[in-house]
Amino acid sequence: FYSAYISLTRAILLILQTNDYTAANQEFETILKSIRSPKNIGNSDMRNMEGITLHNMAVVNLLAGKYDVALPLFQDAVRIKKAFLGYDHPEVAVSIISFRVFKRFFFFIWAMWTD
Repeated sequence: FYSAYISLTRAILLILQTNDYTAANQEFETILKSIRSPKNIGNSDMRNMEGITLHNMAVVNLLAGKYDVALPLFQDAVRIKKAFLGYDHPEVAVSIISFRVFKRFFFFIWAMWTD
């Protein structure tokens, strides 16, 4: 499954080069459904892949300007990764840093719009 996941992620990156965020999100949704299928319940590798997929979906939505969608995806990615990898794992750090940078950016933009 992991090699297939990497191949799909590379394909999605090619889609992103055309700025087709909708198509990229649809592909990630397909991956997420597969990861969350009943046959994968209890599989910690799949839970890790779920966290990575949620993180990637958050990035796509951030690029698409859908900040309200990106924020909870980052939060879910961090929560899942911490639960299965531990707080000090590099994958967790990537999502935490991305989430914090996003939050600062989001609130900075929001403050500019409300002034």
